[in-house]
Amino acid sequence: MKKVLGLAAAGLLAFSAANAGTITVANSDLTLYGAVSAGFETQDKELAVNGNALSQTTDTFRLYNVIIGLMKETNPNSPIGFNVAFGQFEVPTVLTSSDGVNGASLIKLGQTNQNFKPWLAEVSIVPIDGFKLSGGILWSKYGEKPVTFLNPHISRGLMFVFFDPVVYTGARAEYTLNLPGLGKVGVYAGYNQANGLKNVDAILGGYYPNIPSSKDAYELGITGDINLGAKIKYGLHYYDEAGGRNIWTLCLKSDFGIVKGGIQYSYTSKDDIIKKNDGNTSNSYWGIGVNFNISLLDAAIANVEFPMRIEYVKLDWDGTDNDTDKDKIWSFTITPTWKPTKNTFLRAEYTYTKSDSKMFVDTGKANPSTDDTRSTYAIEAGFLF
Repeated sequence: MKKVLGLAAAGLLAFSAANAGTITVANSDLTLYGAVSAGFETQDKELAVNGNALSQTTDTFRLYNVIIGLMKETNPNSPIGFNVAFGQFEVPTVLTSSDGVNGASLIKLGQTNQNFKPWLAEVSIVPIDGFKLSGGILWSKYGEKPVTFLNPHISRGLMFVFFDPVVYTGARAEYTLNLPGLGKVGVYAGYNQANGLKNVDAILGGYYPNIPSSKDAYELGITGDINLGAKIKYGLHYYDEAGGRNIWTLCLKSDFGIVKGGIQYSYTSKDDIIKKNDGNTSNSYWGIGVNFNISLLDAAIANVEFPMRIEYVKLDWDGTDNDTDKDKIWSFTITPTWKPTKNTFLRAEYTYTKSDSKMFVDTGKANPSTDDTRSTYAIEAGFLF
């Protein structure tokens, strides 16, 4: 899924293996892959920062993805490989449009819909079986992916905005081992320069106005499967920004045939208790996302799926467990999807987001008013190769 566990940064690897062709260059087998998708989206309101909308766009046609990638996998005869994906893409979220995301530079590596450049660029070394070293532009090991077509939904959710590091430059070591009674277990550790997401607090109205800019970040995690009547895939992840966020995340997902489901729970604290504009203090918040997908495609009934996502974030602006007028956000997303072939899709989407505070602006009016809800409608068609 996925949003909850998501495709790993190697998601493009799995995608390419299933949909791409192989070419031979200088006696090396390389895999060429990519995707193109386009669509239309409309929104009734936009996220406001300090009373101003991040974007004035209410509806527009979108070129959601133009991605071209090239990959060489490692093998016993060639322990060094790479994976690089060039492109430009849109990152709509349930809080703000693609224009808002890029206008606020939510992703620190730059605007995603300008300049055709690498957004995944990884050189990997496998010196021994089960051990992998990677470096370059990496993706988070959990959560939604930067590009639309690797997610079950068009819009990224609350967990993506508040908790997921997303994409950053750095290095990572991974090791897979077999443990008695637990089967294959993967562990990883990495270092990066904390350039995955811009500080989301600044985007949400300056509640934490003086958080220092992080320069270093570390990640640790463990993944595997357990069998409790049904196979459950799990992931425990920790992400630590120096002088910034500390994110603890638990991911679970399972496949029950027609219905697949997953849960992501994340808790974020900050290294320092921050004094806010209203004089209160707080250094933590948490959220939970639940995903499930009714897939008639996998059951060989019809080429359609119905992914749904429900998320809740407790912001804890006042530093207590009390409910306040700026305390909670929740969101619902449904994305009926038709897949006529294995490498094509057509999907429509509706999202609804509700906040305790009036954080959205109705940009379609002459004198825009603030509101606590936001709805979006979108459609996307795509081709994978």
